[in-house]
Parts: sequence; C-alpha cells; structure tokens
Amino acid sequence: MKKNYSIALDIGVGSVGYAVVDDKYNIVRIKGQKAWGARLFDQAESAADRRIKRSGRRRLDRRKLKLSWLQEVFASEIEPLDKGFLPRMKYSSLFLEDKAQMNGLLSSKDSLFHGKMNGENFTDRDYYKKYPTIYHLRKELTEKPAEDVRLLYLAIHNIVKRRGHFLYEGDYNQNSSLTYSFNELIDSLNDLLDGSISLKKIGADTEKDLLEALQKSKGIKDTKQKYYQILGAADKFEKKIVDAMLDGKGNTKDFFGTEESVKFAFGDENFAVEQYQNLSALLSDEQLVVIDRLNDIYSLLQLKKILGDNDYICQAGVARYETHRKQLAQLKKFISKYYPSKKYDMFKNPLSEKVDSKKLNFVNYPLYISNSKSGGKKQVVGLASASARTRENFYKYIKSILACPPETPADDEFEKIKAQILIEIENDNFLLRQRIKSNAVFPHKLYEKELLKILETSSKKYPFLQKKDDSGLTNVEKIVKIFNFRVPYFVGPIGKAKNEENHFGWAQKESDEPLYPWTFEKIVDFDKAEDQFIKKMTNKCTYLKDCDVLPKQSILYSSFRVLNELNKIKINGNSIDVKLKQNIFDNLFKRNKKVSVKLLKEFLVGEGIISQQEVKSTEISGIDKEFANDMSSYFTLSNILGQDFVEKNIQLIEDIILFHTVMSDKARLAKRLQRIYGDVLDANTIAKLKGLNFEGWGRLSKEFLSDLKFANKSTGEVTSIIDAVSYTHLTLPTILRV
Repeated sequence: MKKNYSIALDIGVGSVGYAVVDDKYNIVRIKGQKAWGARLFDQAESAADRRIKRSGRRRLDRRKLKLSWLQEVFASEIEPLDKGFLPRMKYSSLFLEDKAQMNGLLSSKDSLFHGKMNGENFTDRDYYKKYPTIYHLRKELTEKPAEDVRLLYLAIHNIVKRRGHFLYEGDYNQNSSLTYSFNELIDSLNDLLDGSISLKKIGADTEKDLLEALQKSKGIKDTKQKYYQILGAADKFEKKIVDAMLDGKGNTKDFFGTEESVKFAFGDENFAVEQYQNLSALLSDEQLVVIDRLNDIYSLLQLKKILGDNDYICQAGVARYETHRKQLAQLKKFISKYYPSKKYDMFKNPLSEKVDSKKLNFVNYPLYISNSKSGGKKQVVGLASASARTRENFYKYIKSILACPPETPADDEFEKIKAQILIEIENDNFLLRQRIKSNAVFPHKLYEKELLKILETSSKKYPFLQKKDDSGLTNVEKIVKIFNFRVPYFVGPIGKAKNEENHFGWAQKESDEPLYPWTFEKIVDFDKAEDQFIKKMTNKCTYLKDCDVLPKQSILYSSFRVLNELNKIKINGNSIDVKLKQNIFDNLFKRNKKVSVKLLKEFLVGEGIISQQEVKSTEISGIDKEFANDMSSYFTLSNILGQDFVEKNIQLIEDIILFHTVMSDKARLAKRLQRIYGDVLDANTIAKLKGLNFEGWGRLSKEFLSDLKFANKSTGEVTSIIDAVSYTHLTLPTILRV
C-alpha cells in the first residue's frame, strides 16, 4: 500500500479490535474487504492455581521425607520385632488384592498389626478395640510407656505428620493469650478509626469471663449477647466485630463501608488463598491488619473451645470421641422412640443397598461419617457425593426430622432432648467427627508439648532413644528436629547437587552430604540464600525499569507520599507556603501515626496560623477526614531508637524496614540485624525491633526519587524529585510534565 494509512487498535483482555483508515478517516479496503475486525483469544489467567498445586506437591513431598527420616530412627528397633510392619503401613491405602501382589508380607488384610505382641496374637481388630482413635493411643503414651515400640512409632508418626500451624513463636502459653490478641485488635481499630472505637482493652479477669461464657453458653446467640455485654459492644459496627470473632464470618461492606461487598469466612478452607486475595485487592493495609487480628482471635477461641480444660490435643480428641459416642446413643434412642419410621433412613448405609448416593436428597449418619463399606468391603464413593457429606447438610437433615410432629405422643423427655440436640447443633458441637476443619487451629507448639511428654515417658523403657550416633545427637533430639524441620521461605526449592544450577529456585547446595534436619545448615548457606531471596522479591520501579522499588513503609518513600499529598492541600482556598509545609511535616507527621483534619487544625491554632474561633470556619481542602499517607514507620522507630538516632542513621533504618517487608521469620530477622548491625544495636533493642511489622511495596525507587535530576523549565533549577516536592508546590504529575 503506497498511500498513507493509520492503524487503530482496541486492546482488551480477551480480544484486539483493529481498523485501518486513510488520512480522511475512511476505512481502507484490502483485497476488496474492509480492513477492520477483531481477533479473539483466551483470556490470560494468573499462575495462582498452578502455584497452589505446586506448593501442595512440595508440602506433601517434604512430609514424606520427614516420615522417612523418622522410619530410619525406628527401623533398627522395629524390623527385628516385625519385619512387615513398616511396609504394611506404607501400602495400607491399597485394596487387599493389590497388596497381595506386592510381596508375602502384605498379603494380610491387616494394615498395621499381624502377628504377636507381648507373646499374644495381636491384629488390627485388637488394636482398634483397644485404641478406637489415634488420640486414645497418644493419651495413653503421655501417661505410661508404650507396651511395644510399634505403638510408640505410631503415636510419634501421627504427631510428626499432623504437626499444627506455626503462627505462634516462642512459648505457646504466653503467645496464645486471648488478652494479647484482643488488645492488638483494639490498637489496630484505633489506628484505623482515629481512636473512635469504644471497645476497651481487656485483662486476665476479662479473658477468664470470655472463656467461661464460651464454654457454658446455651448457643451461639447466647454467647454473642454475653460477649456484647462483657466487651461493651454498643453500636452495630462493634457487634459485627464481636460476631466475626465468634462465628468467623463477615463482609467488607459492614466492616469498612466498601462499595463492593466481599464476604469472608475464617473457617473456610479457601480463606487463606482465594478469599484473602480478594480482600487484599480491595482493602488497605490497615484494614487487612484488622482482618488478620480477627482471624487470630477466631482461631484462638475455636482452639479454647476444642481444648477446654485439657492440656494435650490427645485428651481433647478422646473427649470429643466420648461426646460423639454418647450423643449417637442418645440420638438412636430418641429416633427409635419418637420417629421410628425415620430410623432406617437415618442409620442405614445407602451403599449397602446399592443406592446411587449422588441422587440422595439428604445426608444421613453413615454418609456423614463417610462409612463407605458394604459387606465388609470398601466401596468407591463419587467425589460429588463426598463434597455434599458435610456437617451442615447432616444437621439440616436432623432438623428436618425434628421439625415434624413426633410419631408417638410428645412428653417432657421429648422436649428436653430435642432442645438439647438443637442447642448442640447451633453450637456446631453435635456428633463431631475426629477429622474436622477446626483441627487446623492447633498450633505446632501444642503438638510439640505432647511429643516431648511421650518421649519423656518412654525414654527409660527404650534405651535406643537416648543413644547417640556420629552426629552427637540422641534419637530423641533427632525426632524433635525432624518434627520441627521446615525449609525456610527464603531458601525455597534446593538444587539437587553441589553447585548445580537451580532452575526452580535460587538456593544452591554447598555440600553433597546427605540431607537431614541436623545437616541442613551445612548443606545450604542461609545468608547467601537470604540475600538472593531479598533480591528476587524486590519489584522494579515504575519509571526506572532496572531499579528496585522501595518498601511502602520506607522513610524516603513515606516522606515523598506525605509531601506530595501536602502539596495538594489548601487552607481557605490558598496553597500552604513551603515553610509551613515543612513545619507540618517535621512537627506533626513525624510525631503522630495518623494525621486528621482535626489534628491539623489544632496544630495550626498552636502555631498561630488560625485562632480558636476560626477553627470551625477554616476550610481545608484536598483531603477528607484524614491524610491518606503517614510517617508511621518513622514515628514507631523513633519511639524505640530515638528521633536523633533515626535522623543520623537513615540507611540502617531503611534496612530494618526492608528486612521486615521481605522476611516473615522474626527469629531469622533478628539474627540478620545482629550480624549486620550488632556493633550499633544491642540485644534488647534488636528484640524490640524484631516484633515490628512493616508490609507492602511502593512503586518508585530510591534512584528515581533522590538520584534522578530534572530541570524545572519555569525556573531553570536542577533538582531531585524528593527535593522538588519538599521545597516547591509541585506534585509528581506536574513534575513529570515539566
């Protein structure tokens, strides 16, 4: 085409529209066809789903690795006693006909025990008769030594496999205090709402009252009313806060007044991934902190509710089993007496009648407890039906029966038991299974407490536990290290061989020594891996593509944001002069976590800019009720280190904020500060700095803000962007234009 033409593009997420026009904006024809149209393609998807699955695979692989280490510790004691025990455990999930093909040791229908124990025959039937759940075994081993080393292995194997979350550092009893978490929530709410929250901080006595109300309430509604009264929740917002603490549900519109209402449920398995991502996209960092604090309190209350007065998880598990057994006996008796026609539907396993469970419109007891046996053999149950066999659907079916008139005359006993069942259902405490979502609230330290007790109880009977090898560690110490072992987040996937290029991570092996928890730090250089991780995690500047962005709480970046916002402020229609702006920045923003219009007016009165009588009539435009930006990191660090120290050691301060933004492991952060700044910061100061939280990244780099120079066309002055926003009224959009 020899004539001039232009191409217009309309680029969308799933299509590109195009049109070719000449100088007079007429559609050009090419080969007789008008040159316009659209190309459609599949919309791009984020890698979140793949990342979650990949993380899950790595987690399972590392769990298998930990269990294989545990087997190595016990193998020399178990194999002479029962050579087939460990293989039977490994292939216990297979059908009998598949196990028979493996080898002679697996041809039994027993998955654990097949032989002798203490000179007598002992099979799986004997084991489950004595220990209905693994909690019964663990509970016994906290009280007396194991009768057989295989029982000891089973208990420890289960604890290592289900070892709890790592949200609490240090001593569990100290850091899991409801008082601490609730007071942290109040601080976060006061920061967010400028101190207007009427909920007050609590102490040990109030915590005791809250826990007593939780344990002795007549239902969730009754619990909420007691909590409103104890905590002084007056208005609708404060009651919503209390509701979220107890039932773990809410939406952003009720909490933060957002236009879009995004629901969240802390107890939902999708909360940590899908729901939290949606919340992060909608809420500010301060609002997300409130969500995190509420999640902490909800988890703590669920934990206290499950544990009750028990010291160990196993004790709570046995108590749950006994409660379930008693409630089941009561339900069977109740249904048989008052709803005899429903007994078959409630307790008969549909699979035994060859019924398609996917077509059932109710979830009865056998389906609820996942009883998939028919004629003594396991049946394959469809995933669709498995996803419907929830506690909620089971409760729904029970309530549908109780809503009908009894088939035999109602009496006082009927009303009493019916009311009791409905209260337990409302409390989510009726016929609980052993494996439920609430088990996720058990912290790692609580499992560790139980593990140490079991090892202590059995150490005298089994001398191999105190035996040392070439590493200088006893088997007890090895077991504890296996239990506690985690690959630090800053290490990531590890290369296979020494100095081999790592295609999926950044850490390299420094040694070909076999990997164990007690050799891990010899194999991987933590400091080197950490430096690479920090470099990898830092994004690039919006304008200088080769430069790393600053943390959102960086002193330089915070100063820029505050000054840039101050340049938009007008008092009674007039821009504030540079001298007053600097005064506001130095003496108001650097001395307060948040600055509101009210606080600014009080400052102007103190400086003699306006009189007390002019406060109401003074109009401040450019902000709503408070400034969007702040110098909270400067304020916080000045309280710990002193303002003079902060001003003289800006690079040290920036490093502290950077380390906090990148690193979630507080213990590792403290070690890094000690290694780099141990000659400047003492141990007590590092301990205080360790507890801080700085999150989020900015969009600009240090090079862009302070090193890049530009010439102001109107004045001819050459200056940096940070100096321009400091000593002129220019804002960043204006600077980019000039």
